[in-house]
Amino acid sequence: MSFVLLEDGRITGPPESAGMDLIHANEIMDAILKRADNPRGWRILHRQAADDDRSETRTEEYEELEDRIEILCWAITPREAVKKEFSKCSSVNVDDEKILNDVFEGFKRLIQEFAANNQDFQTALGKILTTEFCISAELARMTLRYVEVFRRLDAASNPQSTQRSTDLKQGADMLKRIVEEIFEFYEDSVGTADHTWYVAGMLIEILRSVVERNYNMYERVQGAIANSSPQDNNLYVRLIGDPPAGNPQRFLVDMLFEQIPQKILVKHLSNLQSIGRILREHGGNNQYIQYFETNVAKLERSGAQGGSSRR
Repeated sequence: MSFVLLEDGRITGPPESAGMDLIHANEIMDAILKRADNPRGWRILHRQAADDDRSETRTEEYEELEDRIEILCWAITPREAVKKEFSKCSSVNVDDEKILNDVFEGFKRLIQEFAANNQDFQTALGKILTTEFCISAELARMTLRYVEVFRRLDAASNPQSTQRSTDLKQGADMLKRIVEEIFEFYEDSVGTADHTWYVAGMLIEILRSVVERNYNMYERVQGAIANSSPQDNNLYVRLIGDPPAGNPQRFLVDMLFEQIPQKILVKHLSNLQSIGRILREHGGNNQYIQYFETNVAKLERSGAQGGSSRR
């Protein structure tokens, strides 16, 4: 027997479930949500739902409220700058950060308690946590994750750095997972042109940040390839794995050029052209560079044609 949690907070099920105690139904739904494999933290599903015991069915678009609350809590979590300024204004000899954290944790518990037990609150919260907000928040979280990976890589390249660092291979593996998650989220949830433009920008920023960092920066870093050949003198090789001779893998670039609409990529043309120049300067794999430049040339022609049509 399966139940569906609708956006207004009601739980519906098959006809034989009519009259079932609502608390019991909620417990079933909670168990389902806790076991759901949803690493991206937010999704939209489409189900056929019965409507007042009539034979007609309609598609219900609903969101998992528990996941939306988690996104909300992340978005309003006080950042380090806020905590720092708060400590300047608070009392002497008091654990300022604990005070702020206690207030925030209490606020989170309040939201979760009301969402679990108050149907009106569920409905109101569902209207506030719009689809656009949830998608934007998830993309922002992914952006901060890859920015942190590059920060750790740069810390590893500096022997005097006291910041948390990561070795080259570990950082490359983390970047690859993030790119895969971005594309999965893009395919599952992103629908507007604005969000697609942002996704393309994220991927291009990752690619540029990768090609700007070559092995010369990481001579003392565990995971760097000693005595690497000129064509391998690029961190991108670590992101995609060492390509076999004559058959370079193009993991990120394939995804970028094959899945993002051309009209969106044209808006990022100058950044892509700059990446091409950096690849040449760092001596990347010739087949890879040729493939990249061929796709950029297509965008250049597309952009020129678009400009002509607007005149």
